[in-house]
Amino acid sequence: MIAYFLYIEIIIFATLLTKLNVMKKFLSLIIAVMFGFVLNAQTSKPEAADFTSFDSYGNEIHLFDILEGGQYVLLHLTIEGGEDTPIVTPPMVEAYKALGCNQHDVFFIGVNANGTANSTQEFIDEYGIEYPMIHNDNNTGSNTAVSIWQYYVCPVPTTILIAPDKSIVLNDIYPIEEAATVINALAEFGIQEYECGEEPEEVGTSVIDLQAEVLSETSVRIIATPNAETVVYHYIVLTKADADEMGHEETMQLLYEDEFPLTEVDDWTWQGLAPETTYYAIAQGKNRNDEWGEITKIEFTTIGDGIVESANNTFKVYPNPASDYINITSEIRGEAEVNIFDMTGRCVKNTRINDMNNATINISDIDEGIYFVSINGKVMKLIVE
Repeated sequence: MIAYFLYIEIIIFATLLTKLNVMKKFLSLIIAVMFGFVLNAQTSKPEAADFTSFDSYGNEIHLFDILEGGQYVLLHLTIEGGEDTPIVTPPMVEAYKALGCNQHDVFFIGVNANGTANSTQEFIDEYGIEYPMIHNDNNTGSNTAVSIWQYYVCPVPTTILIAPDKSIVLNDIYPIEEAATVINALAEFGIQEYECGEEPEEVGTSVIDLQAEVLSETSVRIIATPNAETVVYHYIVLTKADADEMGHEETMQLLYEDEFPLTEVDDWTWQGLAPETTYYAIAQGKNRNDEWGEITKIEFTTIGDGIVESANNTFKVYPNPASDYINITSEIRGEAEVNIFDMTGRCVKNTRINDMNNATINISDIDEGIYFVSINGKVMKLIVE
């Protein structure tokens, strides 16, 4: 209780002095330090402090809910009667509108530390403030604004930027004499300008398409194509035996540790592979929200020159000769990667079938000639007429 009355006295004292044009923002620094002693406050920390309050219109404001929704939060702290308040408020309102009116990358919150419901509403009306304003005389009956001050002890007015990961990335944007000061400071974090009312662009899932073409017994050409939602992606090539031994989590960790992120279509020939060996190519990307997308995994087998038909094949291909399609049957059930190679070892078709016991593959796009169908390291000759 003593601390609260001392807080009121400090605010009254500060208001009188600022109206007398004394010491400007330096005075606010002194007051903030006094708050620190009265309320056992700490200076700004790397991670923001959560709070839940109500704005002047009774809407609930929960800081961490906003951050966890993917938006930055611009926390603007003021006190009534401060000499800088009428200077920084109009640019702040303009910046709020230029950055999308809390509908896009950033969410503005005003904190009126010594304001009541009536005085804060007068403040809102005077400057045309549309972003939420928190004051002490709110619907909860608690001194939320003072609690926020207790954590963010600093000169006022001040503007603090909090990232979605809850880290404080800017402690004080000052001085603010025009909206461009705020807009440019936030642009460093990828916060863009939008028209108010403009619908936020939906962020889709990153997907990477992988195509493999076996060139020889020791090389393969892989084309990796990211979709429009992909900002950055990684892909790796490793033997099926190694991937199976490591397991999914360790294999994906290997991909995440890849030091060569890609952003565009990558057409690359991998050399030095082992002959007659089954490999995986695995890719995954991120969208602009830094979210990992779908995992793409394809399987291919290096065959190379001098391809021969395997003995004791575990599958059958018919009709053979064929022209438009082939059927595949096997005693082995489950998914499988099917590669069709020409006589030079070039992969002319790569596809995945859902059930080896009953699958049909369209080969109408393959020229006439002699080919080899490879499934799980086993090879069967195919004649296309």
